[in-house]
Amino acid sequence: MKLDSENKCNACSMDGIITESAEPYNLINYEEKENSDGCKTANVTCSVAEGWDCAVVEVMGTFDGQVVYIISDKSSENFASSSLTCRHDGQYNYLGLNPTSVWCNTTSCTPKPTEPSGKSKNY
Repeated sequence: MKLDSENKCNACSMDGIITESAEPYNLINYEEKENSDGCKTANVTCSVAEGWDCAVVEVMGTFDGQVVYIISDKSSENFASSSLTCRHDGQYNYLGLNPTSVWCNTTSCTPKPTEPSGKSKNY
């Protein structure tokens, strides 16, 4: 049996891993890029649509088809991000684990109050 020692760290794909939400305010995006070492990285961002506020925004990952972890590297108001690295086996990785799905978790989301338009009249 021949062992395949080919480095596939630029062959990873987020296809089938990214899971979009049905909620219109829950937005997920990702960007795959090649690093200086020739290997790929995927930067996943979760954000909230304009006009909404959410108490919690997290990047989540499922591993081994059942174990769920928060995988946010950075977060701020209405935003979270995570970076996955492509390993030599051609699989994306987060802290030694290969995610089978990645999605955004948002909770306690409410519409922002609308600003009154125009000038108010002084009676």
